[in-house]
Amino acid sequence: MDHSMHDMPDMGDTDEMCSMAMLFTWNYKNTCVISSKWHIKTKFHMFLSCVVIFLSSYFYEYFKFKFNQYKLQKSISSETEESKRKTRQHESFLYGLQVFYSFMLMLVFMTYNGWLMLSMTLGAIFGYYKYSSNSSSLTASLACH
Repeated sequence: MDHSMHDMPDMGDTDEMCSMAMLFTWNYKNTCVISSKWHIKTKFHMFLSCVVIFLSSYFYEYFKFKFNQYKLQKSISSETEESKRKTRQHESFLYGLQVFYSFMLMLVFMTYNGWLMLSMTLGAIFGYYKYSSNSSSLTASLACH
């Protein structure tokens, strides 16, 4: 079958496509984070992405801290059965947000890009240092982050 008459759009410069690393890398060019819309093409883009990822990881620790504070505050307050049910629904919703947040961070880690992984790890370290309680609780951690 002759396909010479079919119009194919110009693929353009393939250097601008997202690369999907299957192995650990320190490359910055053509790294896509979570979607093709977050496309890192320059060192400056990588720097900005590292800052955003650091802050995202840092504030994930803050989110966990505030969620645990909320649960503790609700556990010591006296409530009616109806308000306990609403509190449980609210906690479940917040937990779902926490899981979604952690899975999005996991997807960033799965780029296998060393700069992004380092930024996320440092954000988690600084966030944990700032917001963790003095008690050593392993239950506050989520497996994916």
